Amino acid sequence: MISKKDESYNNFEALPSIAYNCVAHLMDNDEEIWRMLAYSDAEALNPNAHSNLTSEQKRSLIYNGEDDITSYRVFMDMGMDDAWKQEAAMLRISPVMIMPDNYVHGKSAMSFEVYSHFKVNHLSNYTTRSLSIMQRLLSVYNGADIPGIGRLFFDRKASSLCKIVPIGRIPYKGYGLIMCNFLLG
Repeated sequence: MISKKDESYNNFEALPSIAYNCVAHLMDNDEEIWRMLAYSDAEALNPNAHSNLTSEQKRSLIYNGEDDITSYRVFMDMGMDDAWKQEAAMLRISPVMIMPDNYVHGKSAMSFEVYSHFKVNHLSNYTTRSLSIMQRLLSVYNGADIPGIGRLFFDRKASSLCKIVPIGRIPYKGYGLIMCNFLLG
């Protein structure tokens, strides 16, 4: 006979889709990140130079397993591909840590990695693409309720994992952002 306790174990069934759910949230809640990823010139944030992307244009930037990865700018895994030669920026979103508190509850940490080729990192408004994308990610995700994850937060008191750190190596450098939350099942 199965006990009530056995039925309540957390199976983390949403785990495979949480990176995708973050990307879906970004599609509906930000335009600037998509312009900085789509357009490599210094005028990427200038609305007179580049209009906001359509949903179809945003979807075309999300990697879907094709052979030629250089046509894409958003990936749902971690790390930088050594073969990449494009002068562009990219965003990688993935879970970096899942920690059980007990058999029902747990916490997760989401990684948001931004890499930018040094030749396209500076924008015409005297900011850098990498830090501008970081700030927008914080704005879009801090406090956001993401399906399968819950409410993301950037709060060191709630989790010492929350941070922004430099990542990458020349010619692709950038920042990694870790945001956390409390998962249920």
